[in-house]
Amino acid sequence: MHMHGVKRIPEESVSEFYLMVLLSHQHKLRTKTKFSMEKTTHIAVIPGIGFTHLVPILNFTKRLVQLHSHFHVTFIIPSLGSLPNASKAILQTLPPNIKPILLPPVNLNDQPQETRTVIKMHLAMTRSMQSIHHTLNSITSNTPIVAMLIDYFAVEALHFAREFNMLCYMYFPCSVTTLSTYLYMPKLDEETTCEYKDLPHPVQVPGCVPFHGRDLCCATQDRSALPYKLFLQRVKRIPLVDGVFVNSFLEMEKGTIRALEEEGKGYPPVYPVGPIVETGTTCTTGSECLTWLDKQQDGSVLYVCFGSGGTLSQGQMNELAHGLELSKHKFLWVVRAPSDEASAGYLGGEKDADPLEFLPSGFLERTKEQGMVVPSWVPQIEILGHGKNGANLIWVLFFYI
Repeated sequence: MHMHGVKRIPEESVSEFYLMVLLSHQHKLRTKTKFSMEKTTHIAVIPGIGFTHLVPILNFTKRLVQLHSHFHVTFIIPSLGSLPNASKAILQTLPPNIKPILLPPVNLNDQPQETRTVIKMHLAMTRSMQSIHHTLNSITSNTPIVAMLIDYFAVEALHFAREFNMLCYMYFPCSVTTLSTYLYMPKLDEETTCEYKDLPHPVQVPGCVPFHGRDLCCATQDRSALPYKLFLQRVKRIPLVDGVFVNSFLEMEKGTIRALEEEGKGYPPVYPVGPIVETGTTCTTGSECLTWLDKQQDGSVLYVCFGSGGTLSQGQMNELAHGLELSKHKFLWVVRAPSDEASAGYLGGEKDADPLEFLPSGFLERTKEQGMVVPSWVPQIEILGHGKNGANLIWVLFFYI
């Protein structure tokens, strides 16, 4: 059977396909355990740190167990402090064949306050490895696990799969183009002596549209800095997994998918299983905004939200509030407490401070007939699909299609 990602997998067959992948690779296992379509299949899933790394891989996992009842998943969750309320709400609604295990929070108090978020994420995952290993060791002492499914930021756990005789797959929630670029980066690094933004010619990733070096992700823009070195470490490990599940499909990225197959450079099989999108919500806060939306004119409301990690400084919050007020347009604004670090809210839980306290004096009173301001969380899926929503000012996360 040709298992490479050459076509979009029908929705009803995603989990069956996944299981076929596992079974087709049984010869790689060093155990004699036999697995079949009739028996319970145990899988361990390890997300990265942060809400936006938890949700995509969890949605994929939920799809699998919904379509295949004898998949049983242990969802091992590393954390840095308390989980956001939205994460807690999602975990409380999991089906019985997904068992979440919340690891003890790691401590990064030894890091300077100005440490960049991407470095904190890396350190948090590194310091979670001991707990992950302990958890896997405890599980496998009683239950045979067929495979481990990891987030891109959890790639350090790859060697645990070898130790415990598991296969190891990665779920990559963004495009095949992004995956191809990541796989190409070690070669580009070897061939380039300058900063990527100074390259005289566009970067040509096989199967992708050429782009300027300055358009690469921000972690690559200073090649002497630690974030870039950590980025290279992660992308160099991707070829070591047994396969990569990507939230894309052939009709969308045919050329890029074909190019990955034809490269023959030791890349792992790529399985485009998308699009996998969130179709509902477990958010229990901010639902009053839907009632407010219902009362507005069709397509009249600007939705403003910078996601679970996007954070404005106090100055930026003031400017945005001023602009919304002067626009005279209807708006729905999800507000988080300000910070001078753009992604300050990405890793931690809820802040004690009320975000509304940081708005300009009198703003809420002056705009009470014009817009609605909601602190921290709203049912975003419903808002994005609401007929009264006419435009969005949002932080577009890497896993959105």
